[in-house]
Amino acid sequence: MDYWSELRLNHHTEATSMLYATREALRIALDEGLETRFARHRLASEAITAGFRAMGLELFGDQTNKMPNVTGIHIPNGVDGDGARRMMLDDFGIEICTFSLRQT
Repeated sequence: MDYWSELRLNHHTEATSMLYATREALRIALDEGLETRFARHRLASEAITAGFRAMGLELFGDQTNKMPNVTGIHIPNGVDGDGARRMMLDDFGIEICTFSLRQT
C-alpha cells in the first residue's frame, strides 16, 4: 500500500508503453460506448454458448450468472482435452485455460 500512500514508494518504473496502451484501450471502449460494448460481448457470449450446446457439449456453471467473456464447458469423456487445447492454440491462436474441480 505504500505505492498509493503519501510515501509514494515505487520499486519499479511503469512501462510507458503499457500506460499508453491502457489509455488507448479505454479511449476505444469509450468511443464505442460502454452499453454498446457490453451488448456486443453479450451477443458473442450467446452465440458461442448456442454453438457449444448445438455440438452437444455440457456448459459449466450457473448460466444465469456467467460473465459474457468467460464460457466454461465440460470436456466429454474420451476427448483429449490437452490435444484439443493445443490444436486451438496452434491452428487458431485461441488459448483455452483448464482447471479441475475436486469431487467432495
